[in-house]
Amino acid sequence: LKVVDRIPNDKIILEDSSGKIGFKLIGELSPVDEGTTEARMYFEGEFNPMLRMMIEKPLKRFIEDLSSKLAEL
Repeated sequence: LKVVDRIPNDKIILEDSSGKIGFKLIGELSPVDEGTTEARMYFEGEFNPMLRMMIEKPLKRFIEDLSSKLAEL
């Protein structure tokens, strides 16, 4: 993944660095109160049905792993 856009304390956009698959992973941060921030992850990509079936479960697991690691910060 490579960083293609970054707004400090607000948003980061990562993109497939190989260019083979063509997707973006977008992270948005929203302050809730003093010392607490909500993070949201979005995945954007267009895949043919065969590729989608192959990557859907690993991709969900990847997003869940990222979410749990963010919770530890």
